Amino acid sequence: MAVRVGGLESRAAVALDGDTPIGFAAGTPRMLRLSGHSAPAFVVSFVVVSPAWRKQGLAQRLYDALVGVLAPIGAPILTYAVDESPGMHTLVSAYGRHGFAPQNFSLMQAWGAIRGRSPANVPLVEPPAIAGRLDMDREAMREHLDDAPHAVVLSNGARVTRAWRLTRQGRDPYLLLDLLPDHADSVAIAAAVTEAMAACPEHGGQVVVPHVDGALEPVMRGAGLRRMPGAAYRSWL
Repeated sequence: MAVRVGGLESRAAVALDGDTPIGFAAGTPRMLRLSGHSAPAFVVSFVVVSPAWRKQGLAQRLYDALVGVLAPIGAPILTYAVDESPGMHTLVSAYGRHGFAPQNFSLMQAWGAIRGRSPANVPLVEPPAIAGRLDMDREAMREHLDDAPHAVVLSNGARVTRAWRLTRQGRDPYLLLDLLPDHADSVAIAAAVTEAMAACPEHGGQVVVPHVDGALEPVMRGAGLRRMPGAAYRSWL
């Protein structure tokens, strides 16, 4: 299913073994917002390779193919990757081969909550104002998620998406809190996590909040979430 935002359309690279997909990378259009201004851009943040085909250079070939398709379009590309991971270095080298000079933007974090470990009393921690913060345009993101087949609308304005991790044992379900509540204080985030788990019992064993600015760490801790080890994401344009 193609995603269209601001005149851009999603692009993907797919690896096949015969007729069987064994790898996938995508660039998805999003509206980005910085200092009160919005503009369309591609977001590249993941590559998926079937466990049996990993460690054979397939991810690098997928990223090369994807960046080669995106480069002639001329739109900005926002990229996330686990900081200093093999995937990050694979991405950086792919951009360099296609003439990009990535500009480092910020180091983001991932936070998670597990069913049964939420605090009984949540202190109110207000989110700080972050000057010059680059983020997804909330209204555009809301419209996108409202049309997504795996997204769930929560009562305080948050949106959660059903997701799966690929493992050698199969698919491991979890939830992504892709859009924080309209006012993202600790109480509202904790309420969104609890509501998401109740709304999606088959997926609700774990809720992950991705790409969290480090300045929001006190809010996440106040909501009872834990920082996920090894999940610090570098973002750059």
